[in-house]
This record gives sequence, C-alpha cells and structure tokens, in this order.
Amino acid sequence: MPPDTPDYFYSPLQHRAFTNREHELARLDAAVDALRAGTPQHVALVGLRRTGKTWLLKEYIYRLQARGDDVLPIYINLEDACATPELFALRFIGNVAYWLTCQGRESIIPYLDIGQLLRLAPPALQSPVDTLRLHLGRANADRNLLLDLAFSCPDDVARAIGRPLLVMLDEFPAVQRLDNFPGINALATFRRQIEGHRQCCYVICGSVVSAMEGILEQTAPLFSVFGRLSLHPFDERNTRALLAKLLPENAAHLPDLGRAVQRLTGGWPFYVQAVGQRLRYWQVALDLPITVEAVEQAFLVETLSPESQIYQYCRYLYDVSIQQARGEGALRAVLALLAEEDLSTSAVAQRLKVSVSTARDYLRWLAEVDLVAEYAGLYTYNDPVLRYWVATAALGLAIPNTPDSLILKRMLADLQERYRQAAVELGRAMESRVREVMRRFAGQEVAGALLGLAGPVRLPQFETVEPFRSADGQTELDALALGDECWVVEVRWRNIMAMPRDLRQLQKRARKLGARPWFVSRSGFTAGALALAAQEGIMISTGPDLENLERAIFAT
Repeated sequence: MPPDTPDYFYSPLQHRAFTNREHELARLDAAVDALRAGTPQHVALVGLRRTGKTWLLKEYIYRLQARGDDVLPIYINLEDACATPELFALRFIGNVAYWLTCQGRESIIPYLDIGQLLRLAPPALQSPVDTLRLHLGRANADRNLLLDLAFSCPDDVARAIGRPLLVMLDEFPAVQRLDNFPGINALATFRRQIEGHRQCCYVICGSVVSAMEGILEQTAPLFSVFGRLSLHPFDERNTRALLAKLLPENAAHLPDLGRAVQRLTGGWPFYVQAVGQRLRYWQVALDLPITVEAVEQAFLVETLSPESQIYQYCRYLYDVSIQQARGEGALRAVLALLAEEDLSTSAVAQRLKVSVSTARDYLRWLAEVDLVAEYAGLYTYNDPVLRYWVATAALGLAIPNTPDSLILKRMLADLQERYRQAAVELGRAMESRVREVMRRFAGQEVAGALLGLAGPVRLPQFETVEPFRSADGQTELDALALGDECWVVEVRWRNIMAMPRDLRQLQKRARKLGARPWFVSRSGFTAGALALAAQEGIMISTGPDLENLERAIFAT
C-alpha cells in the first residue's frame, strides 16, 4: 500500500507505530507459503481485547500489498454483519467485491448496498451477486442457501481469477448469532464449505477469548481445522520500542519511561499508545518535561478523565460486557470487590451474602466475557487497567485532563501505593500457583520445551512443595520440592525478562541444596539467559509455558 494511500483502512500513522509481533508475522507468512503450495493452513488468532489483533491483521495486509504479493487479502469485520442471514450474505460478498476491486483504497460503503454492488462487482463475482439479489428480493429467502453462497464465494472467486486469497475474518465468533434463526448452524456450514477450499487461507480472530476457545474446542465444529496463534501484551522491551516511536525526542529517558509505562499498563499496546500520545501532546502543546511522574500523570488522566481514550474504552468494555453477561447489578458488585483484591469463590459469596453456587455463577459469567480469570484458586482481572478504572472511575471519580490539577497530584500517591501492593499480591499468587502445579506432578510425560529442555520429560512426584527460608535468613526460595527429585524454584511475575544473573543466583542456591533449578519468568528470558540455561541445564518456563504445563497436568 503506497504511503499516500487514503487511510480508509489502515492509516500511515498506525503503520509507523506498529511494533513487535515478528513471530506472529512470520507465522502468517508460513500460512501464505502453504496457501501458494495448495495446502492452506488456517489460523485462529487468539488474544484478549486491545492486545493488537486487528492492528496485526492490517499491518500484514499492508506488507502483502507493499511487496506486490500474488496472494490477495480480504478483510471482513463480522461484528455488525450478523443481525440476519440476509445482511450477513450481503456484507460478506460485498466485502469480497470491495477488496478485489479497491484493496482498501476507497470507501467500502457503496459495496454494502445491493443496488450499487450489482454495478460495482467485478466479473468474477457477477454470478453470486445476481443470486444474492434474487434471494434478497424474496419474502422467504432460503437462509441456508445464503450462508452457503457467502462462505463458498472466496474460493470460487480465487479459482476464477487464478490467484489465491487470504481471507481475514475479524470478530468471527459473531457468526454464531445467526444460529438464532431456525435451521441454521453457521459454524458447521462454514467448516463444510472451507474444507474443500484450496485457493483460500482463512485467519479468524475475536475479542472474547472464551468465545474463541469455545469454537476451537474438541467438541466444536472447527476443532482441528485452525492452528492457534496466541497474542500477548508487550514485554518491557517492546513497550519501550513503541514509546520510542511515539516520543522520539526522549531516547535518553526511555528505559525509565518504558519501565513506568509497563508497570502501569501491563504492556497492552492500546494503553501504551494512549499514554504515549497523551505525553506527546503535553510535550508539544504544554512544553511539559517527560519524566516518570509525567507518565503517571498521563496514565491517571487517560484512565480517569471522561473524554480520554482509556476512560472511554473502559466504560464501553464495562457496560457492554455486563450487558452480555447476566445479573447486571450483582456482577457490578463482584467487579467492585475484585478491583480491590483477588478473591476465592467462597470469599465472594461471603462478601455478597449469597450462596457459594450463586457466587460461582457470577464469576463464571464474568469469565465468559473475559473480564476475570481464575489463578491458583483466586479470581482476578485479566486487564490491570480496567481493574484500576473500576476501583476509581466506575465509582464516580473523574478528573480534569490537564497535568497540573490538584486532584491529579493527590491521586499520584494512591496510584503508586495501589500498584506496589498489586505487584506484591500478584507475585505471591503466582508463587502459590506454581507450587500447586508442582503438587500435581505424578510421573506425567510432558513436552520438554515447557521446561526449556529437549524431548519429552517425565515429571517427578514430590512429597512436599513449600516456600523455603534458611535458618540464617540468607537463602529464600519460592518453592523447595522434595520427593523423587529435589527442585528449587524462582517465580518472576514482573513485566521484565529474566537475565543471566538471575539464573546464576538460582543455580548457586540449587547447588547448595543439591537440587535442580527451575526458573519461571512471566515475560520470558533474554538471549543471554536462554544461552546460559541451555549450557547449564537450568530448567526455564515462560508464562505461556506454565499455562500449557497446567493444561497438561490438570488434563490427566
């Protein structure tokens, strides 16, 4: 896409700010290579809201077009297209026509009207558009036929024009709304159609992880059809890289600024960008020095000022998610409790004075819309910024959007203390989570890669797994496990990669106790740490590794 392209689809500003995701872009390249070979490998992109799924898809389309690739991209957002099968078929086929003709360079609006679509559709689409017009004009249209017409359209077109298509379906779980109409099973229809497609590769994604998991699970129609590609928030290094693009004059201070932004936002790209843009505005318009305190002020303004990006997003997410769940008043109460501290099901029941089964239902409903998740027996927010917003703005607190208001300065101390406590509590919860996983070890065979090792690994059985502190207070461990083997464990649950010195410290303690060291780091490991672990045989796991290990353990 040339730099002077009107930003109907993907603005030059978005492209210049795009950061990280090299692994994910490479995975999409591999899918495109397989498509060219006639063996498409469909991809399901899974990640929480605002982790940059749509941004990634648009960037990949930009790169395909920039290199003049023979594979043509088709992007369709299904969020507002699934009210009826008739509307769905029109929007789906209209989007295919738009991308074949305009490739994101003009407005899509004319292609969503059947009258104009008849005139604008390229020759390869004339037949399906004519069929669509015929059925839309009937009082009792065959709705299953319309779904078949839409889902078969990409491969039919690809074969007609002699070029493969990469079809990206954003907010894909929305198609299940079509099942509200008698006789329709949208996912089954989709699978039946794409199973024979050899000229199309499909990438699906959605904002609600639980919904995506549901359509990919073993009992669902799309099981085994899509390979899963998970998208996570940025680590500190990539947060700093994004800030460097937003605040180019502040390179000397980026380590401190990046650390502060990572701590406050959790590395979610949308939040990082919003805080960075706020800082940029203050620097240019108000000549404000960009310091760590300015970062904290910008975060507060973005989160607590009603006209700011983060505030408006949190308000939307809070209201819409609760509407999609059930029991609005009770769920708001649960979210308010969890905003202050992580709680077990029984603790929620006690605070709300309801039965444990009722509390469990409330928490399950919130988990279904991705607002909360369970870790080590405690429920907590998936999104740390939303948690802070619920604890403050949702209760009625709002502040001006200037960096010098008195209330803003009073809020800084509260913000710093809240995040300090949250970091300590989360770390303790994660240590408990790792110990609980180890207590379930019982000779299971798992992929060695989950522990940084080659080949399959058989897990030992431990008699005791407890925190450890030596009598002289010189040695502290998050876990000392005794049984078939002796392991010592360090759990690092901060948004910073573990470095070689961290692994050496754990290795030194392990040697003193005659034990095997295992280092669990949520944000992964630097290149030096990875090399040291491989050289010394130190077991290492990232946050995703731990999640996969849990699945393997608790599935047996």
